[in-house]
Amino acid sequence: MIYIDIDYTALKRAKELLKKIPYGFIKAQKMATRRAMESMRTVASRKIPEIYYIKPGRVKKAISLSIGNKATGGLFIVRGQRLSLSSFYMTPKKLPVRKGLKAAVRRDTGIKTIEKGFLIRGKNSGKMLPFVRIGRERTAIKHLVSPAIPQMIEKNEDVQEAILEAGEEAFMKNFSFWVNKISSTGFAGTALNFGMDFAR
Repeated sequence: MIYIDIDYTALKRAKELLKKIPYGFIKAQKMATRRAMESMRTVASRKIPEIYYIKPGRVKKAISLSIGNKATGGLFIVRGQRLSLSSFYMTPKKLPVRKGLKAAVRRDTGIKTIEKGFLIRGKNSGKMLPFVRIGRERTAIKHLVSPAIPQMIEKNEDVQEAILEAGEEAFMKNFSFWVNKISSTGFAGTALNFGMDFAR
């Protein structure tokens, strides 16, 4: 579970400033929350590929943001199962495999040779997936997989800190912007168009 620290004194002052404007405070808070969570996702998509051989788009796809219509908080949700080794650095990625597979998951561990590694085309994906033989029987093979994206965040404190810092900074910056904008115009939107405005 990730929580970002918010300056509650600033929230209290903003609530007092916007108390006479319908939906004023809740709109400022929700807009800031959305921007903060988008910033957190962007940072996660950038920081994890600095440690692992994984594409930023793959990380971003695993992260979903949930902000309810009534709640003023949000959920930063990271989902995903363990990934095939083929999602990281691996060569060759097509047949034939003459001298074993070469692969790496983390950038700091170096590229290793998997002597008994070979490729099988996946039935559903059609992609070449890496396996290794673990016995003499024909079916004694094992699909080579790596950590899931949620584990990559959980096991790296530097990544967590970067995500939290980005969320806190983006929230306060955007919250201040929306408080000033709403207080200067005296209007935050009606109950009907509030949701439409927030969706942009």
